[in-house]
Amino acid sequence: MPFTDNAGTRIFYEEVGSGDQAVVLLPGLGMSSATWAGAAAEMKQDFRLIMIDPRGSGRSDAPRERYTGEIVNDDVIAVLDAVGIERAHIMGLSMGGMIAQHVAVRHPERVDSLILIATYARADEWVRRLFAVRRDCIETQGINAQAALAILFLTSPGMLERDPSLASGLDDFYSQNPPVRHAYLNQIEFCMEHDTSAQLAELDMPTLCIAGNEDLLAHPALVRETAQLISGAQFALVASAHLLTLERGDRVVSIVRDFLRHLAPTAHVSMMRSALECCHKGWGNPSSLVPWYGCF
Repeated sequence: MPFTDNAGTRIFYEEVGSGDQAVVLLPGLGMSSATWAGAAAEMKQDFRLIMIDPRGSGRSDAPRERYTGEIVNDDVIAVLDAVGIERAHIMGLSMGGMIAQHVAVRHPERVDSLILIATYARADEWVRRLFAVRRDCIETQGINAQAALAILFLTSPGMLERDPSLASGLDDFYSQNPPVRHAYLNQIEFCMEHDTSAQLAELDMPTLCIAGNEDLLAHPALVRETAQLISGAQFALVASAHLLTLERGDRVVSIVRDFLRHLAPTAHVSMMRSALECCHKGWGNPSSLVPWYGCF
């Protein structure tokens, strides 16, 4: 199994696909590279995909010290160095999107583009309270009780009405893959403390932010705010709860593909216009995607 080492912590990664462009895939809190199985199956024909288990999740080590932006950035850079990739598109879901931001802020020269899914630049009061309740639940009632609570925020009433089996699948996942208690708490603290809002304005790489219109965790206003902080960032809204890659994986892959397809080594403004022109032509069901908002 492929591991790399960052200051004594082993980080697991998987590499699939081929192509001239590399895409790093970072999953959410408590999740592993398995999060990206569906997306990888669709994208591996065209891209070299590097799927990473963040520290504390999956097959990576779960050290007890705090997980800071600097540390999680170093984990990703260690993987890129291990596979010999100088630059890549960095795509992250939820906590993975926060890690992606730290990579972009600290090593913009390693980032071709930034794709942020159901994530935020800073936690607002709602998010802080939500994570505090989850943290307190772990400390008072245990990790299993927290998993039952978390499912209510990872899904939505509409999602469960559309497909109740998705919640059952999450129940099975948590029961079969219980997170390491101290590592999960470290990840929660990382998500609560994460704040790149003062640094994102310095970024100039092409950026796409995707939100779920029913997301109760990284709610659309927070994702839109993140896009507004990055010059020229694009914003897309998908009919989904927090776990966009689970419920609407096909839609997310379609949006990401179109975004990457229209990146070119020309002026940034030209790239934006091209992407917006494609948007006006329409992609799939118009009810499932609010048109891209370019050039904030």
